[in-house]
Amino acid sequence: VPLSTSPSPSHRCSAASWYWYPYGHHRMTCPKTSSFHAAHAQLAKAFASIAHQSGVPFTEKGVPSHLTSQKVGDALCNLSNGAKKLVLDYTVVHPRRANGAWNEQALANSVRNKWNHHGQPYAVLGYAFAPCAATTYGQLDAHLLRILHIAAKRRAELLHVYHRPLVKNIYIKMKETCPQKGQPL
Repeated sequence: VPLSTSPSPSHRCSAASWYWYPYGHHRMTCPKTSSFHAAHAQLAKAFASIAHQSGVPFTEKGVPSHLTSQKVGDALCNLSNGAKKLVLDYTVVHPRRANGAWNEQALANSVRNKWNHHGQPYAVLGYAFAPCAATTYGQLDAHLLRILHIAAKRRAELLHVYHRPLVKNIYIKMKETCPQKGQPL
């Protein structure tokens, strides 16, 4: 059954003057729908899981608010071994407008807006700030990609440190079982 591409008056969004777009672009861009909030929550949950697995000190509670506007970021983590805490603010942006037109600057505009809202207020408080932006098509902003790289490096270091003694013990046992010194394992 093909979808009808002509909107009917009963398919108008209550939050905007747009008709429901048959390909779902309005639903992904409208801040009044659950899809918009669900995407944000999924990114937050995924990052919390990655931070936990990599041993990065991370919390979503106790994030400081701005001095003047009481705006609050989404999470607080420490990637610099105690030097400066980093406030994260997540956003998932859909690169198509509600009417289906492509928006090439959607990710860049979203990151710029996050910097404008949170960058300076958190710098005044002594915190670093990083916007964690992604598109619904999977494109990641450079800041989020860099943070994920640091977390992956920390995870690799954890695996190396905690599993290294096991490898060393196996090597020693293998070396002890060789009849002659210097014989290949």
